[in-house]
Amino acid sequence: MPHSAGGSKRDTITQRIVGQTSDGRDLIEFTMRAPSGLSAVWLNYGATLTQLILPDGTNIVVGFDDPVRYLSNHPSIGVTIGPVANRIGRARFSIDGEIFQTEPNLSPNTLHSGAAGWQHRLWDVTVVDGMLEFTLDADDGDGGFPGDRQTVMMAQLAENALRLEWFVSTDRATPINITQHSYFNLSGNVGQPIDAHALQSHATHVTQTDTDHIPTGQTLSVTDTALDFGDPQEIGARVIDNNLLVPGAGLRDLAALTDGVRTLFLQSDAPGFQLYTGEALTEAGFIARAGLALEPQSPPDAVNQPVDGIDMVLQPDKDWHLTIQYILHGPGLPK
Repeated sequence: MPHSAGGSKRDTITQRIVGQTSDGRDLIEFTMRAPSGLSAVWLNYGATLTQLILPDGTNIVVGFDDPVRYLSNHPSIGVTIGPVANRIGRARFSIDGEIFQTEPNLSPNTLHSGAAGWQHRLWDVTVVDGMLEFTLDADDGDGGFPGDRQTVMMAQLAENALRLEWFVSTDRATPINITQHSYFNLSGNVGQPIDAHALQSHATHVTQTDTDHIPTGQTLSVTDTALDFGDPQEIGARVIDNNLLVPGAGLRDLAALTDGVRTLFLQSDAPGFQLYTGEALTEAGFIARAGLALEPQSPPDAVNQPVDGIDMVLQPDKDWHLTIQYILHGPGLPK
């Protein structure tokens, strides 16, 4: 797998207003273009990646044709999820003996921070040195989460890669587990499921969960199971919504996905990633399994049940950081 990607000062960024929110604020689309022909399209709403287009014209992420559609309910298509992605068991957690209640939007649990999740917010966006800088401030108590929090996301497009970095600070201990929630279909044909895509992963263990996908606090080896992607395996008919753990620390290879023509290499410094086969995409008018979600993050409910010592609570004297990098191989892209 590749381990780095270079940028270029010749990259360009353009923007346009594509709609308004219900309270009259501008919905703004930003398009990043690299000299190779790779481009990425973002919305300020939800810091949402709506398109990732290869030089051959293939858009490899599931998305809506009408940007305004992102303002209505959908299964987290392309959004930046925060402050806490995935599930919080029983919609509650405690820090230093204080109990906090979150919205039980997937009763009795919380999924993706509920209606107060940052995927439902307008982010401020500026262009900085050829990158997009998304910023968001969240107040103490929003959605039941403690702390005044400041979040910055930097998006940088290279000749063959998209690099994302998040930085979070807080004035009060608070859980943080941000992720990017694109659904990938490398063929660009969202009318066909991703079953024929092949995945390879460096994950060695899976977070054990109950029937509500809430962790038990234990991990299981993936060896010789349906989640063993040590060698490339077709997704096939497997229904997957599991959190996989990848050994090591720092920016490293987590997984590689291919349709036989195009390949996406996923890198991150997260402990692992959620792998989801996209059955809920039918809720947004797509076919089931139109895309595969690869979401670098900490294990779900780690605020209540830390897995392998992974704790998602950010302290006021620390800064939280996450990097996700998608390196792409395919027609017209440099290797």
